[in-house]
Amino acid sequence: MFSAVHRLTAASLLTILIPVLCWVLTVGMGRIPLWIPYISDLALVEPGASVFQIGMLVNALLYLSLLPHLHRLVPYVGGDVLFVLASLSMVVVGFYDWLNHPWPHYIGAVLVFGGFSTWALFATLRGHPSRWRIFLLVASGVLCVSLLILSLSFAEMPVSEADLHWEDRPWSMTIAASIEWLLVLTLGLMGLSFRTDLEDQALM
Repeated sequence: MFSAVHRLTAASLLTILIPVLCWVLTVGMGRIPLWIPYISDLALVEPGASVFQIGMLVNALLYLSLLPHLHRLVPYVGGDVLFVLASLSMVVVGFYDWLNHPWPHYIGAVLVFGGFSTWALFATLRGHPSRWRIFLLVASGVLCVSLLILSLSFAEMPVSEADLHWEDRPWSMTIAASIEWLLVLTLGLMGLSFRTDLEDQALM
């Protein structure tokens, strides 16, 4: 039986593994340089683009299927709306790339990172927070603020065809891309940290 714990585990691991798989496929085809690209770059070229879209759709559906169980952790309509919005934003990020649809893509990315992190914060404040989850929440906050500062100060988010010249990207773009990868890793690990909460529900 594909229980809530199994679905949460799958969704959390896919959050991390989908970009890694897309990177391996795209680098293997010689479509992007080996050095750190933005995860968003992986949605621009095949075969990574198709894998990225399908993966984000499947991941969003897995997260949405968990809402009845996770509602018990944040039993408010606002929490449900935030979680659904963050989940659906994964589809937006997957199907609207930064080159052709920059505003939907970046707004979707903000809602994914900000929405899930904020929901996790509320769930942690209501429950019995572990040091590991608190560390992940703090790390997520620091990374989000750092990426925001880079974006506003250096305009280091790609927005045009000129940004497709990977070799001409400045060092600050590499830093911003690294932060994006760390944010995704943090998001996946944060999801895994809620396995215990769902296991406790199953015992009740």
